[in-house]
Amino acid sequence: MNKIRTVISGVVVASIIVASTNSASAHNLTKAQSIEAYTANALEKYHIPGASLFVQKDGKKLVEKSWGVSSDSKAITADTPFLIGSLSKSVTALAIMQLAQDGRINLNEPISKYIPDFQYDSPNNTPILVRHLLEHTSGISALDGLNVTDRNYSADGGIKQAVNALDGARLKSNPGDTYTYTSANYLLLGEIIESTSGKTYADFVDSRIFTPLDMHKSSANQKATAQSGLVPGFSSWFGQAVKVPSFYDNAGAPYGYIASTTNDLIKFLDFMKNGNEAVLSKSGQDRLKEKPQKDRSYGFGWHYSKQDKYYYHGGATPEYRAEMFYYPDRDFYGVLLTNKYHSLEDQQVSDITSGVRAIAQGESPKELPRQSHLEVWSIWGAALVFIGLFGANLVTIFRKTMKRSNLRLFFGVVSLMFAIILFMTVPYIFGAPWHSIFLFAPDVGYGSATLVIVAALNAVAYLFTSKILETKR
Repeated sequence: MNKIRTVISGVVVASIIVASTNSASAHNLTKAQSIEAYTANALEKYHIPGASLFVQKDGKKLVEKSWGVSSDSKAITADTPFLIGSLSKSVTALAIMQLAQDGRINLNEPISKYIPDFQYDSPNNTPILVRHLLEHTSGISALDGLNVTDRNYSADGGIKQAVNALDGARLKSNPGDTYTYTSANYLLLGEIIESTSGKTYADFVDSRIFTPLDMHKSSANQKATAQSGLVPGFSSWFGQAVKVPSFYDNAGAPYGYIASTTNDLIKFLDFMKNGNEAVLSKSGQDRLKEKPQKDRSYGFGWHYSKQDKYYYHGGATPEYRAEMFYYPDRDFYGVLLTNKYHSLEDQQVSDITSGVRAIAQGESPKELPRQSHLEVWSIWGAALVFIGLFGANLVTIFRKTMKRSNLRLFFGVVSLMFAIILFMTVPYIFGAPWHSIFLFAPDVGYGSATLVIVAALNAVAYLFTSKILETKR
């Protein structure tokens, strides 16, 4: 009897274990399926042509999935290269820590020690330290940064050219005092890497980071990105994906123009989570992952959520948008790469990634907001109104039905003032210079430019016809 009871008990225990295992597997499968369905719906909602997602949690690959196509109509895979935007800053921060480990850089030394030719106007003559560049507390304004980034520099010496364009910048605050996110900080770090290592930025990160981490499809210059298979992404016009010519900033790798793949970035995130002393010593890794102090939320190449205790970074180029994250105290990290971008749609991929994190942790994701294109339609609507007015002016001129010269003079002055004010204020309204607006929000840029030009043409038409009427009198 005891033997029978023992056998029955064993069968019951085994059944419970098997049932529990199956239940856990079903739960994980449901979680993975939920993430995949959620992401697919989000990509369709936001008209994103292609994307690749990876999520690792609790020692297991939770999701590895790609959707859609690239601009050459090839299916997206985990080995498809994307430009990763400001995720590049995390790579640059690691390169700086390697040079600090080598004794070539001291984070608390003024940058003038490493790039003495770069001059700037600092309040109270306070120097910019290397640390300030890493933390975005140099005092360089966001607009000054945008003025020199995302430009067509030459393939050789592009970083130096961009630094020269920034030379003489007037800092808007004392170095170390105020956080202002600007890619100019990481442009200068790229110049420091080149000046202290004796290598190009691309060669340094390839030999010291990409090769040791087996990131063989990652690259940091235009020629190498083309060889890796990178093709143009998509711009967004009124929310719809539009194929555009490729744009690559030859000074931009340190802050935004590294090309990489999902599979390669998994290896980078694994390094950030678990370390690799062949790449950076344990003490160097600990320093790299120092949490931001006081009320700040940006450390060395990474944003940090003090509430949820994880590191993350988003990135964008005119044709690509990316997000990655990792939890330093948990086995949980992920990356999402997409191939469409518009500055007014920037939040989309961040929201998708937040939803993925929530589902992975057994929580309900927030409903994804509907994307509004009111700003763009308003600009083009105003442009059409002025085009109509210009057409009416032409008809008036050809039919010679002009009347009331004083009124036409008034309309001419108003149109001219409107064109001038709009031309001057658009960069401040959108927080970016004209060239950045054309790149990152082309429907806004071309709509605004059309409005300025047609308003100016109307001014000419009104003033010209007013002068004719005055002469006839």
